[in-house]
Amino acid sequence: MKSLTRPASWGWFLLAALCFSLQVVPRFWSDSPTNDEPLEWTNGFYYWSGDLHHNLNHPPFATAVQALPARVWLGPGPDLDRLDYMERGFYFLFNRSPGQWADLLASGRAVTFCFGLGIGLLLFGFLRERDPVAALVAGALWAFEPTGLAYSGYVMSDLPLAFLTLAAVLAFGKSLGRPGWTWAVGTGVLAAMAATAKFSGLALFPIFAWGEWRHALGRSGTRALRETRNRWAWGVVGFLSWIFLLYLPGWWGLPGSGPWDSLRLFLAGLKDLLSFAGAGHPVFFLGAAGRRNHWLYYPTAFLLKTPIPFLVLLSWAGWGSLMRRWRAPDLGMASALVLFVSIVPTQNLGVRYLLPAIPFLILIAATAAARLWETRGSHSRAARWGVAGLILWQAVSVALAYPGHLAYFNDAVPAGMKARLLGDSNLDLGQDVKRLAERASVKGWPPVRLVQSSGFDPAAYGMAWEFWTDRDLEGPQPGRVYAVDVSFLQLGPVFEPSLTPLAQSWITQIPPTERVGDSWWVWVIPGDPGPDSGRRIRSVPGSVRFKGLRPKEWPAPLGFF
Repeated sequence: MKSLTRPASWGWFLLAALCFSLQVVPRFWSDSPTNDEPLEWTNGFYYWSGDLHHNLNHPPFATAVQALPARVWLGPGPDLDRLDYMERGFYFLFNRSPGQWADLLASGRAVTFCFGLGIGLLLFGFLRERDPVAALVAGALWAFEPTGLAYSGYVMSDLPLAFLTLAAVLAFGKSLGRPGWTWAVGTGVLAAMAATAKFSGLALFPIFAWGEWRHALGRSGTRALRETRNRWAWGVVGFLSWIFLLYLPGWWGLPGSGPWDSLRLFLAGLKDLLSFAGAGHPVFFLGAAGRRNHWLYYPTAFLLKTPIPFLVLLSWAGWGSLMRRWRAPDLGMASALVLFVSIVPTQNLGVRYLLPAIPFLILIAATAAARLWETRGSHSRAARWGVAGLILWQAVSVALAYPGHLAYFNDAVPAGMKARLLGDSNLDLGQDVKRLAERASVKGWPPVRLVQSSGFDPAAYGMAWEFWTDRDLEGPQPGRVYAVDVSFLQLGPVFEPSLTPLAQSWITQIPPTERVGDSWWVWVIPGDPGPDSGRRIRSVPGSVRFKGLRPKEWPAPLGFF
């Protein structure tokens, strides 16, 4: 096969997009709501009513766009100012729209999916003329990258941030070669969009500074200085203009308010987030649970949850750069490094925090693969077979993980080891609750004795369940079915020390008889159930019960938790 000399055909991108879509779209309905989705979606919904105060440390742009279809569909929501943002999220989604919540959430997930498609489009479009082989490899890596696939199907801000970060860096690269205000303003707006999707989008500024420094090498004089000054001035205009417009609903009409209140709200949210960052969120890392962050957490999570072929290509890219045989685009390499390093000291909440760096890592890996493909001489055929084999390996590995892309670990990690290595959004966000309820229905289980700390109430899917009793602590009772989510096994007692007796019971000593997805362990105990007069144990937190449509058990109007 000869090297490609013409631009890569858009038909190849459509094929990659089809593979991507088949792995994401069905999960709009098959994955149950994850922990944060009701909160994120409802915050976005109420943005359109001018509410930016319920949860300032989550900037509103991504969630507002994700909730826009539902806002158009439903119109304004009821006044729920008396509830905090968590209570309001669950109440509005599940109680205000009890027959519609699955479709409403799917509409928000569809918006995120479009951002996911946008990442592939930008990568392919950037490379198709510059490096056609790299464009094809980038399309394949994007279509079978597990973290991107997972979060392209959830109403969360991580994936929109990744798209906006990539778009902002590409726009900045354009602005360097095209003096004038158009691309500079566009870069500023895109950077502001990224920062108002998640505050970590502010990491774009050191990337831009590095790009200016590289661009200035070998250039001097008054004209170069004037171009740099104008570019940054117009960029700041674009950034502040977007901040003004986005936060306008939060202060418009309030007595004594003015345009600078937009910036005040943005900075107040950033300050709120920074104070929350030191709160000591529970962390599970390499078998240990606690409230201390680890510097090796994100590098380790990346190595464990990234497909081996992708890691091989990144290693090859590093070796080629050291040996000065080839280089990926400088701005892409700097972006990947800054975005990766900037997240290392933050709270250890999952590899999803590295999503903004992944498109740039794909760009680097694809460029290295293209150089390997173009090897000349006696090794050319082996090199091409190697590239093709790596791409096929990644595609098969990731496709076989469907629908469990959120819990994907690479092929070096045995399935039984996942729960011993990483937790939180690396493994269990409550995505398998619906699958548990469906398994219970198919198997005809009696009311399940439930221990749960992630996701929402399985009763919303019709599954009958019960609390544990103190007799269950002594050992599994005949004729009973027990289900425990992995999040409880990893972090339940750290969140709620009162649950420690459950965590120290037999569930950690007897292997489960079944597993549902990657996040539920189930014990089906044979025999006939006898009477159980034991004392009930609160094995499911009130927050989980609130998420699942049990209005008769809720005090009204408040006190859900």
